[in-house]
Amino acid sequence: MADSGTRLHAAIDAISADVARLKAVQTRKRDLKPGDPHGSVLARQAVDIATQLVPKTVAEREIVDDMAGD
Repeated sequence: MADSGTRLHAAIDAISADVARLKAVQTRKRDLKPGDPHGSVLARQAVDIATQLVPKTVAEREIVDDMAGD
């Protein structure tokens, strides 16, 4: 159980870090003027971060399900 708890906390921390990074990118995009070419770079970064979130949230759900005995 302790190992599962450690894995769960690590997954939560990783997801939270990605969400914070995504929020920071979104904030930077909002501050750009329309047509700023840096917006494209930031948009790609946002997609990359969001894409990384999916497997992490799936892994988190699997850990939670295993801990619940499902």
